[in-house]
Amino acid sequence: MIMKKYFTAYINVVPAEYEKWFENLAAEGWHPTKINHLSSMVMCFKQTESKKYKYSIELLGKLRKDRIQSYKDFGWEYVGRMSSIFVWRKEYIDEKPEMFTDRDDVKKRSDRFIIAISFSFAIFLLTFITTIFIAILGLLSKINPDWFQIILGITLSGVLTLFLGLVIRKINKNKYK
Repeated sequence: MIMKKYFTAYINVVPAEYEKWFENLAAEGWHPTKINHLSSMVMCFKQTESKKYKYSIELLGKLRKDRIQSYKDFGWEYVGRMSSIFVWRKEYIDEKPEMFTDRDDVKKRSDRFIIAISFSFAIFLLTFITTIFIAILGLLSKINPDWFQIILGITLSGVLTLFLGLVIRKINKNKYK
C-alpha cells in the first residue's frame, strides 16, 4: 500500500518536529519510498513493518562523501535529499540515538534553517514593498496600471512574507530542539 503526503516540509517547519513526524509514521509502518528534490511537495510512503527509527534532518549545501561515510560508520542510513535538506535514519531498540548530541550543534542546525529561509523572506518582503510602491505610483500618476496584477502581487508576496516570518519565528523559538 502506498500513501502520499503533500507539502510535508512546509507543514513541519521545525527540524525536530519534522523528525518526530517521520518517526511516528515509521512506528505505524510507513516508510518513505524515495526522498528527492520534489519530496517537499509530494512524498510517497510504503507500508511495511513497524520500526523504531530515529530520523535526523540536516540542511547542507553539499554533502561530502567522507561525511556520508562517517555517518554510515556510526550506523546512520542515508534516506535521501530534498534540495539542501538531507534525511538520515537509524534503527534502535531501547535508547533513541541522536545525530546532534551537543546543544550547540542543535542550535547551529536551526540557525542554518533560519538563514536559508531568511533569504526567501527578504526576497518576498522586497517584492511586497516594491509592489506597494508601484500601486502608490499608479494612484498618484496618470498611468493606469493593471490593478489585478498589482493586487495579486501584493497579496501573494504579503502572504508568503508573513508565512516565512512565522516559520523563522517558530524555528527560532524551538532552536534547541
